[in-house]
Amino acid sequence: RLSTPAAELLTRDDLAAAIVQFMDSQFVDPSKAADDVSPASIINGITPVNPTGTDLAALKDDVFTLFASFVDSNLSLGDAAWIMTQQQALAISMMENALGQRAYPGMGVNGGVFEGLPAIASENIPATGGSPTDGYPMILVKQQDILLADDGQVAIDASREASIQMESTPDSPATASTVLTSLWQHNMVGIRAERMVTWKKRRTDSAGFIQSAKYRP
Repeated sequence: RLSTPAAELLTRDDLAAAIVQFMDSQFVDPSKAADDVSPASIINGITPVNPTGTDLAALKDDVFTLFASFVDSNLSLGDAAWIMTQQQALAISMMENALGQRAYPGMGVNGGVFEGLPAIASENIPATGGSPTDGYPMILVKQQDILLADDGQVAIDASREASIQMESTPDSPATASTVLTSLWQHNMVGIRAERMVTWKKRRTDSAGFIQSAKYRP
């Protein structure tokens, strides 16, 4: 009540940001399969390219293999883009050729241009197997082949009169033993954030990735 700015506004903004982060992660998590409430990630069920090493030569070999998988499927790379972590983008930007020159001068920690295609750096890519030590996928996606339906905004609702179950996995539906907490009786505010969005690949091979990519300069 005495916070400046209002705690309720800060909570709403934090919930909206958390939804965006969760959505980005689900979009590129190779383990995310389709279920009743959300779509599969764009690389779920895709056979990855296994890295041949961590140096510049290995990076070139692995990228060529990934490019070839698109070409073999008769898919143009004209509208393709890379999705990688900032750590991967930084490592690529620091790689040097035999003359000590930057191998990819168009790259930086925030992405840039990699092998002639735009590179997006995001920290919302989940680690391979859930462990950062195992590396992260480096993804190539044909953008025009991703079909997207999106409301474009997060809907925020607030209530002081609702009764809710204070559990991370609440009963659905509620049973006779479900314990409900009245927000009104406890002088509390409940905030709900929702975003209606779904996606689907036009073709199975419209995305690919290098698994556990841990390239270093």
